[in-house]
Amino acid sequence: MVLEWQAVHGIRNWRGAAIGGFVIPVVTLAAIGFGLGAVVPHGAVGDSSYLRFVAPAVLATAAFQYAVAESTEPVMAGFKWQRTYEGVAVTPVTPPQMVIGQLLWTAVQIAVSGALVAMVMVLCDAMDPLPALLALLFSTVGASAFAAPVMAFSAMVRDGSAFTALNRMIVLPMTLVAGTYFPVSQLPAAARGLAMATPLWHTVELCRAGVTGHFSADSVVVHLAVLALWAAVGLAVTIRLFRRRLTS
Repeated sequence: MVLEWQAVHGIRNWRGAAIGGFVIPVVTLAAIGFGLGAVVPHGAVGDSSYLRFVAPAVLATAAFQYAVAESTEPVMAGFKWQRTYEGVAVTPVTPPQMVIGQLLWTAVQIAVSGALVAMVMVLCDAMDPLPALLALLFSTVGASAFAAPVMAFSAMVRDGSAFTALNRMIVLPMTLVAGTYFPVSQLPAAARGLAMATPLWHTVELCRAGVTGHFSADSVVVHLAVLALWAAVGLAVTIRLFRRRLTS
C-alpha cells in the first residue's frame, strides 16, 4: 500500500526526477567518458578504453546520487513539512511497512532512471546490451542498500542543511575515491582501505565486473554481503527511528 501511494505521488512529479536521474549522468558520461577519455591513452586503465572503464562507475554513481536525493528531503518532508507519515500512522500501516515501502519505491526509481542511462550507454558503445542489464541490476542493489542508512540519517535530523553536509562530506568524497574515475590501486594504502569500505566501491566493482565479465563467484558474494550488511543495519536503525518519531 505504501509503495502504491508513493508511486501515485511520484508519477505526478516525473519531470524533475528525470532531470536528476537521467540528464545529469548522461552529461557526466559525455564530459568524463568522451571528453577526458579522449586524452587518456588506451590501456591506461586496463585492457579497455577509458569510456568503457568509467561507464559502469557513472551508472553506479548516478544510482547512489539518486538514492540520496530520494532518501533525504522526501523523508524529512514526511515528518516535518508535509507530515504524510503522521497521516499514514493512523492507518493499520506500521512503521516497518512505511520504511520498506519507501525503500522499495526508491529502488524502483533508481532502476527506471538507471535503465534510461544504461540505454544511452549502449547506444554510445560504452556498454554491450546484456552486460548493461547486469550493471543496472548491481547499481540498483547497491544504491538501495545505501539508501537505507541515508533514510535513518534523514529520520534523525531536524534541519535540511544537514543534507548539504551529507553530500559535501560523505557522498562527494566517496564518489571521487571509490574507484569511479581511476583505479583504487592508485590511492595511498590508508585511503585505499577507506575507499574499499564504502558501499559505492563494492557497487562499482560489481558493475564493472558485470560489464567486463572479469569476476569470480567469491568476489560477487563478498560484495553483495557487504551491501546486505549496509542495508540490514540501515533498515534496523530507520525502523527504530520511524517508530520513535511517530509515537513520541
